[in-house]
Amino acid sequence: MRATVLLLSLAIVASASAEPRVVGSVSQEDVRGITAAIRATTHDRIVVIRKSSQPDSAGVQTVSGPTAGCQYFVRRIAGIWTITGKSCWTHVMTPQTASERWPYVARPSQLSESDFTAMKAALARHTHDEIRTIKLIQSSPLTVRVHTASSHIVTKGDYTLRKIGSDWKVSVESEIIH
Repeated sequence: MRATVLLLSLAIVASASAEPRVVGSVSQEDVRGITAAIRATTHDRIVVIRKSSQPDSAGVQTVSGPTAGCQYFVRRIAGIWTITGKSCWTHVMTPQTASERWPYVARPSQLSESDFTAMKAALARHTHDEIRTIKLIQSSPLTVRVHTASSHIVTKGDYTLRKIGSDWKVSVESEIIH
């Protein structure tokens, strides 16, 4: 058990201090100079050093966590590697499908089962997207606002449905196509 923990600890230390991947013709001396320039600015892990097509320049990618990092542009000026540009990024983990963004809705208690079925049929003449939210706007005449979206968020729309007699009238508020 102790041997396993020791080997696992060594593997973690080795991966944390792993050398960056070098792309293109960059000498070890230049790698050390580039690394020193980046280390003077950040303690983020250097992932890639890429030789630029411009003379005495390179691109460097760092990561500060699983969803963030920076891109640096470095140039050798008077024999010293210097950062001349920086761009950072962060990935925000958001749901990627409509069903994750807008879970399926149950029939609101204010709507009878027959009204709900008739409302869906009226809406189907305008869109094949699934109903994601229903909000009661007014009870007399019965009026609801409906948000729809396709399963992969290719399309979505907002509709107002008003019950007039036994029919549902649909007004399109907005339709968005991505």
